[in-house]
Amino acid sequence: MTCAITQHEPVGKLFRSADLPGLLFTRAEGLRLVTCLAPPDPAVNARPLAALEDEDESVRSWAAYALTRRLPLDDATLRALASRADDESADVSARVRWILAQARPSRHARR
Repeated sequence: MTCAITQHEPVGKLFRSADLPGLLFTRAEGLRLVTCLAPPDPAVNARPLAALEDEDESVRSWAAYALTRRLPLDDATLRALASRADDESADVSARVRWILAQARPSRHARR
């Protein structure tokens, strides 16, 4: 339902990372909700990034998907993502590699 609403009314700009409960980032459904809300706060990036460490493959997959929807990503997020490019899940690995292929890191980060 939330995803349908956000297609017509961009409510995500009303939310900051601090407004989103941590529980959202520990469940696949919560990550999907955050993806639909699309809050522009750059601090949100760290939270799905942390979810990439979860044991549950569906959580990692949704976390990676959430990050694909937040491009462009900052250098720190891109560096952290690089360590997940060989995730045991083919889906997660493919999403992370796609993000890295789209990345436009700063000159400093490329070095």
